[in-house]
Amino acid sequence: MSGWLLQRNMSDKLTLGGELTYRTPDKIDGECALGTNLGGQVNLNAHHHILFSIGRDLRGPRRVMAYLAHQWTY
Repeated sequence: MSGWLLQRNMSDKLTLGGELTYRTPDKIDGECALGTNLGGQVNLNAHHHILFSIGRDLRGPRRVMAYLAHQWTY
């Protein structure tokens, strides 16, 4: 798997980005997949952050991927 990410800090509280990913086949006759994700991070304070992403495959198996997470840093 390989990928390329572009992200930008919109403010001290918000970071947004986009990612393009390429996955090689996981079996001999399998398909490769090209996908894209959009996501970001909301900094609630210095220790708590909300991470989110949603995306789909553009080529290969048609999959949709998404997540929402809390990150605690100390």
